[in-house]
Amino acid sequence: FVDDIDNDLDGYSPCALGGDCDDNDRDAFPVVVDAEALEEGDGTVDSPFATVETAMDNLDEICRTIVLMPGTYPMQLDWTDGEIQFNGGGNRPSAVTVTPPIDEETGVASDRIFEVSGGSTLRLQNLTLAQGNASADGGLIRALGADVGLSYVIARDAISGGDGGAVAISSGR
Repeated sequence: FVDDIDNDLDGYSPCALGGDCDDNDRDAFPVVVDAEALEEGDGTVDSPFATVETAMDNLDEICRTIVLMPGTYPMQLDWTDGEIQFNGGGNRPSAVTVTPPIDEETGVASDRIFEVSGGSTLRLQNLTLAQGNASADGGLIRALGADVGLSYVIARDAISGGDGGAVAISSGR
């Protein structure tokens, strides 16, 4: 469901793919990534970035949200810089899959996807996390003194050498 409310006329409604992070500030909106996009994109719905790395480099200071269009995204992120949110842009969680980088020779991941610390917050919505393989706690996500929010997230095929096969949170929520 996408409504037609756009108080600041920035082209994003409060309920669109990633939402309008601040509907009173026309410069606050999520960046969009599509694995099939051209490298020259500007992070909008009409011209998305091609990589998560480019999106991270262009995050809005107010709206720390990245929308991932349907596809598979290999990534590994150590996050200590406040709040960040990743929203799946598909019509169901299985439309967007995030994995750690996979070793080309072995075909196996050798790390988790997210490590969050330093009082930061990671929020994930409407996506699938898969194939994490960590030697310590948290096969997909490890939070140390940080918070994690999951909404409509599928966690599958994760291995951990410690606690939390998929998610491990220590001194956080």
